[in-house]
Amino acid sequence: MEFTEEGLKVVKTLKFAQMVDEYLSPWREQGVSDLHLTKVLAAVVSWAATGQAIGEPPAGRQSYELTAFALSHVTEIDDLSANVGENIFGLRTRH
Repeated sequence: MEFTEEGLKVVKTLKFAQMVDEYLSPWREQGVSDLHLTKVLAAVVSWAATGQAIGEPPAGRQSYELTAFALSHVTEIDDLSANVGENIFGLRTRH
């Protein structure tokens, strides 16, 4: 598993930020803490940055591969997640 050029481009878009915001919305409404949402965000960002569709989450062996990948790319995933968070904040302040 590795970052793909396409995946990295997608993760940096406002459209992706909007999709992630909508994806996290039900958990936010149920009172899930920001700390837990940050962990979900990192997983979603990791998956998408490797070129995978967020509508098709990892299963079975892919889950283990994603975990191993994320653990070896913590800084990059944190940076990408921060960018998505900033984009979500930007989208929310525009409305």
